[in-house]
Amino acid sequence: MHPQRQVERVPRLVPGARAEIVSSTGHGPQIDHADEVNRRMLDFMAAVG
Repeated sequence: MHPQRQVERVPRLVPGARAEIVSSTGHGPQIDHADEVNRRMLDFMAAVG
């Protein structure tokens, strides 16, 4: 998987979606960087809701 490519594709293919890269993580960013991922998710939900 190429993260930068996904960041560009996701919003184009999924209306209203936002993709972001979480640095220094593997396949479990929600575990490796729980506070950061949770903050980003809450910011997104506040912006769209």
